[in-house]
Amino acid sequence: MLLTLAAIIALIALIIQFGLVPMLERREAAALNVVQSEGSLIRLQKLKDAAALYRPAVAPRPLPEATALAAQWATEMGMTFQQDASTPGQSRFVFAAADSTSVFAWLERTENELNLSVVSAELTSSERGLVQATIVFSESAAP
Repeated sequence: MLLTLAAIIALIALIIQFGLVPMLERREAAALNVVQSEGSLIRLQKLKDAAALYRPAVAPRPLPEATALAAQWATEMGMTFQQDASTPGQSRFVFAAADSTSVFAWLERTENELNLSVVSAELTSSERGLVQATIVFSESAAP
């Protein structure tokens, strides 16, 4: 009887030591991670808001002028493309085989400097590390 009681007490002690204590420690660590993550998200949002305040406004350009300048930039970057402006208020660029880094650099510059909005973008992997891209722009409503 005494031996059984000692075994039960030892079993309870083992469950507490190797089950409950680590679980409570992990719970405390998780709660601390949540607090730190929330603080990081708040700081990132403040930085994003501050960056938006200091971003210079881009004067809107008419779509044909902006499209012509975007086409010039793509050509200067060595990318070959087809252009389609058949949809009113939109301009489509189709790159059959282009370097993805160049496409993304061109896309970022076109959005930021010409104040164009991306309506749709489809990029698929092609041979030799190149991509096929179809990007449709429209004029942005506000800078």
